[in-house]
Amino acid sequence: IMNMKKNLILISCLFSACYCFSQNKKIDSVTHRIETLSKLTETFESDTAKVNSLVYLSWSMKNIGEYDKAKEYANAALTLANKINYTKGIGEAYLKIGNVEDLQGDRIKALSNYFKALKLFQEIEYKTGIGKTFANIGIVYQLLGDYPKALEYHFKGLKIGEEINYKLLIINAEGNIG
Repeated sequence: IMNMKKNLILISCLFSACYCFSQNKKIDSVTHRIETLSKLTETFESDTAKVNSLVYLSWSMKNIGEYDKAKEYANAALTLANKINYTKGIGEAYLKIGNVEDLQGDRIKALSNYFKALKLFQEIEYKTGIGKTFANIGIVYQLLGDYPKALEYHFKGLKIGEEINYKLLIINAEGNIG
């Protein structure tokens, strides 16, 4: 029995080590792809492509918990998008800045950036952006405990999701409404 326990502990440690190693490999792989895209972004001739790439880099960094880098990329996207008057890019940058601020616990700043993004997306009638922004605003109000406002924005997001048949937005809105 003692041998069996030792073997189980050894196997369990081995699986844990493999799991941790595979997680680190995944993070290393994502980090490598981010670094590669970052270098490629500098070679893009189109400023809108640079903005879109910076927004994507911000999203990627946020997803691996690198909030300072995520904000740095989003701010770079915002600066360039403003310079070239790329409204969709400005909105996407504000959306990403809001995401990071929300994750860092600054709900008021997050809301401010979400509302800036929403205004821009509404100006250009970018429904996907409007829907995503409604969802984010709803989540912040939910976290703040303002459930009537949270529901209002979740229902708005659901309506947009249904209009454009954006399944992920529909699923998330229905989950948040529930």
